Amino acid sequence: MIISHRHKFIFIRTKKTASTSLHIALSGICGAEDIICPLTQKDEEIKKKMGIPTAQNFRYLVTEQLEEGRIEKPVIRQYFNHMPASMIKNLVGNELWDSYYKFAFDRNPFDKVVSFYHWRKRKKDVNFNSISEMIKMGELQHIQGYQRYSIDSLVAVDDVFKYEEMEPALQKISQILALDIPLKLPDYRAKSMVRPAFTDYRDILSDEDRRIIEIVFAREIKLLGYQF
Repeated sequence: MIISHRHKFIFIRTKKTASTSLHIALSGICGAEDIICPLTQKDEEIKKKMGIPTAQNFRYLVTEQLEEGRIEKPVIRQYFNHMPASMIKNLVGNELWDSYYKFAFDRNPFDKVVSFYHWRKRKKDVNFNSISEMIKMGELQHIQGYQRYSIDSLVAVDDVFKYEEMEPALQKISQILALDIPLKLPDYRAKSMVRPAFTDYRDILSDEDRRIIEIVFAREIKLLGYQF
């Protein structure tokens, strides 16, 4: 998640949409006062080597009640990468939220699920043996995009771009932000080489998998017109 006061935009990150690469590209145009959430240590080191601003200004101070209004204590909290729109708006306030350009990306959910499966298989805590098992276990809730960029079930950002249409999306964002140099994704690709090449979701997902995905991602499918 990035909040740029220099360019007056808010980038809301969704999962499995090249969000780390987008985060790196957008960090490159940020100023000293902008809020940039931290990536992994490896990604932050890559940013540093590239001369791109690393994580900054993502911590903030709040006052919490510890005992029924009698004891208050200042506590440090922080913005986080996949923070939903509702939380961001609550923190920045209506005036800033309404005046800044807000955008997110989403992806064909059928393809997103396959990508997520191959990424999850690399983790040590995996307790499923197939993509169908993963889907039936309720894992898909972790990669829903709509709940990130909506508030009270309504889209709360100015644009939701398609992952599959990255280049025209970057062109539009660059125009809106009036950038001298158009945005471009870095050559470095985080989390690449996870999914086998030339894997088509239509050859992988069963009819039951498809049915569940259509239910879980019904709002994304309707909003962006995705089809199996």
